[in-house]
Amino acid sequence: MSHAKKSQRLKPVQEFAEREEQEVAQRYAAVQQQHQQQRDKLTELQQYYDDYRRATESRHCDLKHLQESRLFLSRLAQAIRQQSDTVARCAAQLDDIRQQWMTARQHSMSMEQLLERYKRVERREQDAREQRESDELSSQRFVWRQRHA
Repeated sequence: MSHAKKSQRLKPVQEFAEREEQEVAQRYAAVQQQHQQQRDKLTELQQYYDDYRRATESRHCDLKHLQESRLFLSRLAQAIRQQSDTVARCAAQLDDIRQQWMTARQHSMSMEQLLERYKRVERREQDAREQRESDELSSQRFVWRQRHA
């Protein structure tokens, strides 16, 4: 393996970096989906709170129903605060995983660029070797013709 080309030695590292990027991208997509679901749930709670409040304000009811409505709205408000906290935690998690993905993406791209650079150098070296061999062969033919002419 010591005679393997640099590009061949780097290829497993580049493939690993690419797999890592893909795995982080999948986790990022999952966290994005979770974040959106939590935001949707918060929106639903807020909408329900507003609808319920408007409905109770437009109704004339006795003191007992009014107290029950206020208690229910208080519980809904608490649920909204808790859901807001959940959304904030999800947003922070989303920011973290996004940063991880960006780092993994940059690493993967760097490995790909390095691999391509190694391949270009190897192609140039191969082309130069082939040119030298061709020149050597032409030179040998010229010398042979001169001797046998």
